[in-house]
Amino acid sequence: AWNRLVPSLAKITGIVGSRARAARARWQELGGTLADWDAFLQRIEASDFLTGRTPGRDTRRFTASFDWCMIPANAHKIREGKYDNPKPNTDAHKPTLW
Repeated sequence: AWNRLVPSLAKITGIVGSRARAARARWQELGGTLADWDAFLQRIEASDFLTGRTPGRDTRRFTASFDWCMIPANAHKIREGKYDNPKPNTDAHKPTLW
């Protein structure tokens, strides 16, 4: 699923050992369904920051890896939307009364 749904990031060739334990734990935290897992991976792919399409605050580009995304704290921030793209400010073009 990673290689298919997150094509912007490095491919993985296997999930064994500690990587498998981390992936299993994240799977359970996400709800334990394929739909939940796919939504998590799609959120990663949609993030310009996580995929290196846009620089971070320090102007350097970051690209997440599978292992980075499986770290509990990082996965939690991904689920919370911390790395989602900023929403456009639609109020900027509205006329004001004052």
